Amino acid sequence: MENTSGNETYQLYNEIGQKIFTGKSIENQDFSGLQKGIYFLEINGETTFKIKLIKQ
Repeated sequence: MENTSGNETYQLYNEIGQKIFTGKSIENQDFSGLQKGIYFLEINGETTFKIKLIKQ
């Protein structure tokens, strides 16, 4: 991910709002084992990013 300071935390939620993953560094996180579906990724640092992910 570009423009990250290294102090970010992240949370990954499924489409019904259940927290799936949480951590401090998303750069090395492997999400390949997730089932097909819609997920929401929230990254908190100097600013907050919310991203919708679709795993096919």
